[in-house]
Amino acid sequence: MIPSTVWAVALAEVRSARRQVRTWGFGALAVGVSFLFFVGSGAQHAQDGFVSPVSDFPAPRFIMSTVGMPLLLVFLFGVIFLAFDIRARDRAERMVEVLDCRPFSNVELLLGRVLGIVATACVPALVLIGLVQAFGTIGGALGLPTEPVQYASLATYLFVDALPMFLAWTAIVVLLAVVVRNRLLVGAAALGLLVAWTLWSQSQSLYLSHLVGPTFFGNLVSDLVPSIADPATVAHRLALVVLAVGALFAAAGFHPRLDSGTRSARFGVSAAFVAVGAAAMAGLFIHARDAIETRDRWLAVHEAAATAVAADIEHMAGTVRIDPGRRLAIDVVMRLAPTPGAGGELAMSFNPGLEVEEVAIDGEATNATHRDGLLKVAVPTGGGSYELALRASGIPDPDFAYLDSAFDFARDSSGRRNVTLNLGRDASIYDADYVALTPGVHWLPSPGANIGRDDPGGIGRDYYTVDLTVEAPAGWLVAGPGRR
Repeated sequence: MIPSTVWAVALAEVRSARRQVRTWGFGALAVGVSFLFFVGSGAQHAQDGFVSPVSDFPAPRFIMSTVGMPLLLVFLFGVIFLAFDIRARDRAERMVEVLDCRPFSNVELLLGRVLGIVATACVPALVLIGLVQAFGTIGGALGLPTEPVQYASLATYLFVDALPMFLAWTAIVVLLAVVVRNRLLVGAAALGLLVAWTLWSQSQSLYLSHLVGPTFFGNLVSDLVPSIADPATVAHRLALVVLAVGALFAAAGFHPRLDSGTRSARFGVSAAFVAVGAAAMAGLFIHARDAIETRDRWLAVHEAAATAVAADIEHMAGTVRIDPGRRLAIDVVMRLAPTPGAGGELAMSFNPGLEVEEVAIDGEATNATHRDGLLKVAVPTGGGSYELALRASGIPDPDFAYLDSAFDFARDSSGRRNVTLNLGRDASIYDADYVALTPGVHWLPSPGANIGRDDPGGIGRDYYTVDLTVEAPAGWLVAGPGRR
């Protein structure tokens, strides 16, 4: 494969697309509809703000996490009309003989044309971004209900969501165009496929949203921890590119133009790329499902341990060392008073992301197990207060919070999750630039199972005095209840 040849074909495709009326029509439609959607979302957010602090539409600065999907679908719809007649157009323009006698391969020809179409589709996306930012800046200065979109979310939309989807979708439409050859059937099939995929992706649970939808819906934009994409999303987008390459080689094999390559070899390469991409997708689905099943296992374990609290914390003292994004280390001593009828084993909720290094009772090491977020310790049965020392380190798992929540937004597919998501998705944050250690994830141990904490008839909250020394990197601001 010669890069200069691919580049020349891509430039020729861009020039050809630029001369077509439908290209300008698609660009105007995509930019116009998307811009009006952005303006309308900002106005709706401002209107909802007079009624409730929570809206289905986030502030314009964070709007891409919500409107990114419909905006991208508009562009994918336009790609259909840029690529559905990729072979028929050559015949209509009487370019078939010219192309067929050129020395480049079908792979180079189709890759160049795909890249040209993707580049053409990216131009309206860039125009939209510039228009949105200009309107947000000027409109905000004039007092309109708008503001510029956060740059990290725009980068995510363009490079993580739009570009891989453009590549994959264009390759699929080109494959349909080469195989079917009838422009009407190609357009109908591609449009039907896009509609079916959109409806199917919208019916899936939130925890699968970054694997089945065109955008990473649910990856809320944040000023606290701005990010482009998590590793799972990056792996998914790379798998999309691999599948696009597989579709491209399949299209080269089906292409009627003769070249020096063999169809069987190209079909073999296509099958290999599709197999790798499909395997990567399957692995990502399994990984996402494992996270949900892990939470289910935690809930089952804690429901089985939902007995009377075996002790009451009276005082906690010690040291908390924060190494942002890397490691949280706790070294605490708790004074506990056993409750009436308590046995010789104390069960405590303690985040499974932290590894217990040492447990001692009144200065002497004791037997302890820590599995599925349940710390079980052999304790004295004499009836008096005792001290429990604990050393542990790791990174708290944010999924350990609210195991018995009445509404599990990660599994929801009805749309009720939208407002909940605007309040935040993670129960704790342990990033290199920001750390939020909330009580719900039990990064400090608390007696009893991690269920019924907010139920007046359940375990309830355990109030006690605290004397903790917090060590953080120089220059960090540390804030707690009533102190900073």
